[in-house]
Amino acid sequence: MLRGVGIFYLFVFLSLSACAKDDPQNYQASIKTNNQAPSSQGKLDKTQTKVVNWEGFNAKYYCEEFSIKPPNLRNWRETALSELSPSKFPKLFESKIPKGAPTDLIKYCPNYPNLREDQKKLIIMRILDAMVFFESTCDSTARAKGPYGTAFGIFQLHYGREDDYARQCRKYDSKSPKRSINCALDMLHDQIENTQRIFSSGSYWDVLRPRGKAKKAYKIASHIWYYPLCQIPKKP
Repeated sequence: MLRGVGIFYLFVFLSLSACAKDDPQNYQASIKTNNQAPSSQGKLDKTQTKVVNWEGFNAKYYCEEFSIKPPNLRNWRETALSELSPSKFPKLFESKIPKGAPTDLIKYCPNYPNLREDQKKLIIMRILDAMVFFESTCDSTARAKGPYGTAFGIFQLHYGREDDYARQCRKYDSKSPKRSINCALDMLHDQIENTQRIFSSGSYWDVLRPRGKAKKAYKIASHIWYYPLCQIPKKP
């Protein structure tokens, strides 16, 4: 078992390293400003993972707010599922690489092209869940200082400059987890349009950069790789 886990991490490391080597650098140039507030460098794992069941699958969520039974006043799961739609964020649901599907998402979730729309939403939400955990440890008031300003909220968005990063982002979206989710999805969608990757060296978030200082891209990749929906069912 340990050998199998070691082989997987070697596979993810080599794959993400290859992505980092040839990843286009034009994403940061495509946003409205170069004065990005740095995302956090990753936090210690202070939140206990939550085990939930969905269609017979056993899935761990880092933040209880994304679990199947989120707190009433912090139901980020419902927000994410309601915001996600192929009409609003088509590249997140695209399955064909020639049409712009993120190549690394299909690599780490081989069964993604075969999933239904509602199942794809769960995979995307798992990515959001890991991003939020490693950026802010699920803390909606998390704050970090950087050379260009303050990173704030669950996605550590550039406080007061959120509207500079994507069309659907509004100023001070970082103060609201629900608005932060919508803004982050739009930023991620723009990133995929420019790089065709979830894990991009040009990502706003350090945790999505294959060679980021936080070194969390590998953990996020494994967060979806080990999810049963991502595995192609074996033929009997």
